[in-house]
Amino acid sequence: MKNKGFTLIELLLVITVILIISTSSYVGFQQFSKNQALGIAADTLHNGLNEARSYAVSQVITQCHPTQTLAGYQVSFYRPASPALDYYSLDEVCRDSAGVLQPGIEIKRQTLPTSVRFAANYSPILFLILTGGVNGGAETIRIKSGSQFKDTTVTAVGVIQ
Repeated sequence: MKNKGFTLIELLLVITVILIISTSSYVGFQQFSKNQALGIAADTLHNGLNEARSYAVSQVITQCHPTQTLAGYQVSFYRPASPALDYYSLDEVCRDSAGVLQPGIEIKRQTLPTSVRFAANYSPILFLILTGGVNGGAETIRIKSGSQFKDTTVTAVGVIQ
């Protein structure tokens, strides 16, 4: 009499192979997801910096008091203690009648994805009106996810790379 089924050992072998393939696929997908989140965060940061520069060049005023003048638009970076997420904000910066810079007024806030953090504490970048140049020198902002990282550089004349 001939058996037409599979033995227990054959079934266990097939299940083991399927589990090994599934596990390696899951690990690869996790890395892919982290890389995608990092890329999206870098693109969003780049766009946020371009938005601040564009507002400064076009001199759009949304929050300054009538007795104040627009100084520019600033991007500020925040690294709260874990488990809070890192974020950056777009702020309108005004000067009072004496020419003194006032604290920025937040217009927009962007949170980084869960797995992405700023690599260090960064000074705010102020894009000046008309020229779009920055107050201070060039700055490179690094965001990271695990061992992967992406850099965005703002030159002294306001070019974002």
